[in-house]
Amino acid sequence: MVNICSIISIPMNTSLRVIIVLVSLSLIVFFGIASALALDSTFHVPSPKQQMSTGIPARDVLCNSGLSLMIKFYSNSPICVKPSTAVKLTERNLGKVTKDSLVMDNLRQTIVEQKTLVEQQEPMIEQKETLVEQQEIVVEQKEMTSKAYNPEIIPDNFVSKINNKFFTLTPGTTYLYESETKDGLERIEVTVTEEKRLVMGVETTVVWDRVWLDGKLLEDTKDWYAQDKEGNVWYFGEYSQEFEDGKFIGTSGSWEAGIGGAKPGIVMPASPQIGDIYKQEYYFGVAEDMGEILSLDETVLISNDRFYNCLKTKDWNSLEPEVLEFKYYCSEVGGLVLEENSRDQKTVELIDVGSDKLMTDITVEEAKKIALETVPGQVTDIVSEGYGGKAAYAVEIIAKNGIETDVFVDIKTGIILGIET
Repeated sequence: MVNICSIISIPMNTSLRVIIVLVSLSLIVFFGIASALALDSTFHVPSPKQQMSTGIPARDVLCNSGLSLMIKFYSNSPICVKPSTAVKLTERNLGKVTKDSLVMDNLRQTIVEQKTLVEQQEPMIEQKETLVEQQEIVVEQKEMTSKAYNPEIIPDNFVSKINNKFFTLTPGTTYLYESETKDGLERIEVTVTEEKRLVMGVETTVVWDRVWLDGKLLEDTKDWYAQDKEGNVWYFGEYSQEFEDGKFIGTSGSWEAGIGGAKPGIVMPASPQIGDIYKQEYYFGVAEDMGEILSLDETVLISNDRFYNCLKTKDWNSLEPEVLEFKYYCSEVGGLVLEENSRDQKTVELIDVGSDKLMTDITVEEAKKIALETVPGQVTDIVSEGYGGKAAYAVEIIAKNGIETDVFVDIKTGIILGIET
């Protein structure tokens, strides 16, 4: 036990004065030392003298729980005492309390909380650092994949027809698909056009792919395919237009092989074997579809039709690897007959091929002409939307009498479905 009276009777020497002056400039050091002490409410701190020897100023000395910090008048040195002793020393004018026991405990608690907060944040910081490292690895892997995947495209190795038995593209053929979704009825029309497009020196066949939801156009895409001499069907890119409420909103999914690092991929191998894995497309961060052959003898029943010896694939996108699509291609049709999506359990089924239902859509200009013949005036806007359960162009016209009028033209037939003012 320290004898307080004997401490008070010790005169302050010159060296102590010098130390006090110097350590007053060391406040920052205190915080480092205080953190290093790893204090809690039960830990006994070093004596004031020991703390000051590390550079902590007298006024910033820490005391153990329940003690107050005083500065003695005659020596200007710190001392930690019980509150009752502090009162007596103050009454005798021997020193003053700079931090009472409550303030000292609060200070100790603040240091403990700061230490705890740092300890709690350390795992989070480590997790963030790990996540950054993982993301860097993914980017490196993708860059390596991009460099490693470099198919040699020689235009002379490609033929004009696409007649792979599981992926036949005959100009003039249209495939109609439907899917009941939580948002409504989705209708997909895929038409093989007579149009050709030169990509990387290869003459590709243009396939027109459109998607409607309850009569409103969602997507309008032109895909580019070509077949090599071995029978592999290659995918060379797409120009994809997206719509919302019938209005154009962007072309974010578009890409073309040979531009910006984009590379073509195989959508249907010439001689598919179970376990084959292949890239269907590659444009870093935009188009990264992959495929795997799962089966060659599937039986598929859709509507009233049954198809035998169909090819089943598993498709995924490295941008969303958790989403899987299972597709069934049947040689009797020469293409896709069924698609199942793992994310929303959506099923897309082939409804018809090349029937009279699949008439060519009228163009926007044709719709304008038809509408103006009915309501003369000036066209201010035209969008694709549903009307009476049918896909229609809504042509907005300022009539000659100044009244704004909407004319709804059937996309398929060109018939006026309705007029609203």
